[in-house]
Amino acid sequence: MFRTYYLIAVIGVPLLVVGCSDDTPPPSAPNAEQLQAARRAPATTVVHYYFRGVTADASFSSSDPSGCIRTEVYVLGAEETSKAPGSKAVTQPRASIGVFQLNVCTDEVLLDGFGDTYDVTFRADRGQLTEARLQTTILVPVYDAGRYTEVQMKVDVAWTGNVGLVSESSRYGFRFPRVWMESRRTKAVTRYAAVSGTVMVEGENLIPLEGYGGISRTREGYLDVVH
Repeated sequence: MFRTYYLIAVIGVPLLVVGCSDDTPPPSAPNAEQLQAARRAPATTVVHYYFRGVTADASFSSSDPSGCIRTEVYVLGAEETSKAPGSKAVTQPRASIGVFQLNVCTDEVLLDGFGDTYDVTFRADRGQLTEARLQTTILVPVYDAGRYTEVQMKVDVAWTGNVGLVSESSRYGFRFPRVWMESRRTKAVTRYAAVSGTVMVEGENLIPLEGYGGISRTREGYLDVVH
């Protein structure tokens, strides 16, 4: 089955949400051991975390002239500010890329990998979300034609917004009286975009066709209280 890469809550930030909506599945309820531990806790523990930032993500899909070699690429660029408990707020750019290449005629996986990096040049229109650009060179661990190795990928991708802004928000709460409370609120504004550029691997551009994606401005807050 052909794979598509979707990136949610990774690239090193515990609760990063890209393109959030009310369909986001809630966290699972605490199990019996967690509840017992919470009841034994000598004092209230409060964990508060927030995130805000601009992200741009894109998906590309193409076939070679024979129709046998199918390639999918997922790219994400971001500039994020996050604050974890007991630490100062940190702002930094990030990038992630996922690649999957399959010979559909023989059902052989040719390339399968995912990687991320902080060594990134990422620029985006924070106000109207009309454009963004990501440039980076990244070593990606991959499964390559029967063996595991690292492949250097040179990424230069640009987003151009082509529809209106879409606002989304979600709110989630979970509570066991006098034992456990969890609350999460997310707000996002997204403009969908046409995406083009290059992801070069050994002289080959893995994204010869225009892709689709979006530019988003996201804020999220998270509160966890254990009595």
